[in-house]
Amino acid sequence: MKFFDTKFWLPSRTHIPTGHQVNEHHPVGINMTPNRYVYKFKDEASDLLLLSALATESLHGRSALRINADFLLENTKKTCQISSETKVGQDLAKIYTGLLSYHLGEHSYEVKLNKHQNAER
Repeated sequence: MKFFDTKFWLPSRTHIPTGHQVNEHHPVGINMTPNRYVYKFKDEASDLLLLSALATESLHGRSALRINADFLLENTKKTCQISSETKVGQDLAKIYTGLLSYHLGEHSYEVKLNKHQNAER
């Protein structure tokens, strides 16, 4: 079920289902972000991520979403990662978690916060 067409608001080079980073303009890729929320789900959830990004854009503005929110969706692995380094990323994760719970159910996904372990400690 498609909620909306992504071509109307995402940058033309963005294509989430293949697992590419959505925020192409941020110098640090999601794999290098030390703190991130990691989601694992049973069903396909790309539409809910896009809806969450749209809601986050409504809260913070398009520029803030593009600059401050890194997220990666890998449909083949049924995983999603959202950076928790910024307020925008945290809000995106909260909205995504709420939509997953409402539309797919509490038991259809897992989410955890991966925190970077500083090697100098």
